[in-house]
Amino acid sequence: MKTLTKAAFAAAALSILTAAAASPAQAAPTEIIATIRVPNPDPAGIAFEDFHVRLIEDVDIQDAYASLEGRNDDPVHGRIAGNADNPGYIWGLDPKDVAFASSHIGICFNGMPSAVATLPGTIEYYCPAGSYVTAITEA
Repeated sequence: MKTLTKAAFAAAALSILTAAAASPAQAAPTEIIATIRVPNPDPAGIAFEDFHVRLIEDVDIQDAYASLEGRNDDPVHGRIAGNADNPGYIWGLDPKDVAFASSHIGICFNGMPSAVATLPGTIEYYCPAGSYVTAITEA
């Protein structure tokens, strides 16, 4: 299982580009686990919290890599579901209903990951403003 931070991603990208001329193209991963950082808008609180989400759609995977590289500043949005891929929390996002988008239609919680478990059952979506990818692990 490989995990990439921003610095490691840049080094890995350079080595992949260098090796591409000498070897056939490597297939892009079909599933990844993205680490999402959520900055805290409350200056009195902790600076940020992280959570994890499994991404299975090609467009979501591309958007996650673009976020990691700083080319996409759209936050992640998704339907709240079980926690199979989100250790430390009792919730996760449904990989079939996740997107990186600048806005969300409908009722959506914009807050820290640690507060998601306290939400009333009527809120189905999580859309943390300012969230971005800090690492990617191939699933």
